[in-house]
Amino acid sequence: MKFDLVMGNPPYHEKNVKIGGGLFIKFLEKTIPMASKICMIVPNTFMFRRDCESIRQQLIQNGMKEIYHLPSNTFGANVKTCVIYLDKSYKEDSFVQSDNGIQLQFPIEKYLSGDTIPYTLDENDRQFFEQISSLSSSRRIKGGSEESSRHRVVWEYLIGLDENRFQREVIVRKIRHEPPGILTRNQCYVEVDSKEQAMSLVAFLEEHAHRFVKMIPRGSSVEGWMMQPLIGFAERCGVLTDYSIDYIKEQIR
Repeated sequence: MKFDLVMGNPPYHEKNVKIGGGLFIKFLEKTIPMASKICMIVPNTFMFRRDCESIRQQLIQNGMKEIYHLPSNTFGANVKTCVIYLDKSYKEDSFVQSDNGIQLQFPIEKYLSGDTIPYTLDENDRQFFEQISSLSSSRRIKGGSEESSRHRVVWEYLIGLDENRFQREVIVRKIRHEPPGILTRNQCYVEVDSKEQAMSLVAFLEEHAHRFVKMIPRGSSVEGWMMQPLIGFAERCGVLTDYSIDYIKEQIR
């Protein structure tokens, strides 16, 4: 190793670059091979973004010891940050996530392949997140206002636009059924086979989307990284099939 310890607060974003997590990812990738211990202040988006799978894998495999979430607006910037601490001599079987005086252990083995790390310190929420975060749906999420001959479930969202995101308040809204026809405005939506399926999916998303959204780091895509897994979860639970309501309730528990 070239250095015993590297500490820093690297630039977060690179102009006109929308994938790969941000400029700070490049700093981490350069730093990991050259230091025995690393302590960096970074945006917490790396925890969940699917295009950050590689850096999560590198962090976990090189002695991730703690993720310490900093208070909102610590640097007066519109981004939620955390301190990550790596120690390549660390041999325990879990790392710690800390926020506002609360700590929770996360098993290292589970995240060795770069799986998403839930942004929550509630054990029940973490289990819920892990149950569905890797799921996908056979139904493609679309956007626009074009005419369709099928029933649709539409929604609106406000991800990372104001201080409410730091407080983990619900900002996915107006989940509803739209009959065949033209939408009155551009909307995100998924097509289903009937009004009954649409109403069932609306009820399902209203119940579960608000719980899931608080575990997504600020700046994540609500489409691919929240709604897509949730719709996949709905499919797995039988919401869009002819299963009985008792079967559906059993799957959700």
